Amino acid sequence: MSSPTDWHYLVRCVSTNVLVPNLAKPHGFFVLGQTNGYLTVTTNVTPQQLAQLVVEPEVTISNVTYTGAGVACGLFTGGNGCGLPIDSGVILSSGDVRLAIGPNTVPDAGVNNETPGDVDLSNTVGGQTTYDAAVLEFDIVSSNSCVLRFQYIFASEEYPEYVGQYDDPCAIFVDEINTALVPSTSQPVTVDTVNASTNSQYYVDNWYLPAFNIQYDGMTTLLTAQTQISPDIPHHVKIAVADCGDQYYDSAIFIKAWSSGSSSQDYQHSQANK
Repeated sequence: MSSPTDWHYLVRCVSTNVLVPNLAKPHGFFVLGQTNGYLTVTTNVTPQQLAQLVVEPEVTISNVTYTGAGVACGLFTGGNGCGLPIDSGVILSSGDVRLAIGPNTVPDAGVNNETPGDVDLSNTVGGQTTYDAAVLEFDIVSSNSCVLRFQYIFASEEYPEYVGQYDDPCAIFVDEINTALVPSTSQPVTVDTVNASTNSQYYVDNWYLPAFNIQYDGMTTLLTAQTQISPDIPHHVKIAVADCGDQYYDSAIFIKAWSSGSSSQDYQHSQANK
């Protein structure tokens, strides 16, 4: 066993994760373990594999497309070992997804892929120009009326120093409506809408006091995008992230892999957008 200073309590609270030394009472679900594990990121995957990973098997998927640089999408595992509340899933980035791998050694990691932005993402940030968009799209059909849910984290190298200057966005559109919103608001999740000063209860610093073994300087807490869908008709899903204002420092969205353990009770314990 390594020295005790290498160990932390990771508290799974309602809308955040808190590293608490010497936890005295069971204030939330927690595990005792090291948070210096490493992400594994794989880019050699197909759009079909990405889409299938984030929806339940009973939902039929079709018309899957990916738009963006090849290095800007992939699969990740080992998130819990890095301190994240998502252990595995899909990652989309405005740069190179492999730069997500920690430790956080520089404040300005990023890759200019020289690829276009996305009109829908530009509209979420007031018409500002976006760049290097990574966009996964697919149609789904469910045999039953249900709530379609995606649990995700938005992370960025624009934090903390470029808040108010470079407003990188992410979005999860379902039938052209963005469901990735700041909880209890109609605001899209971007660098400017979730940070240390704005909606700070949903922000986690990873630069001044880095506690998560990933490269990004800051991130949101675990959020849930959800919407009711009708049965037996196609619904279009579009998951996207991009740079805004410039093409450099990377931002990313981590989407949790669907699993049979992701029950409705799990979602009740996470912050959901109504």
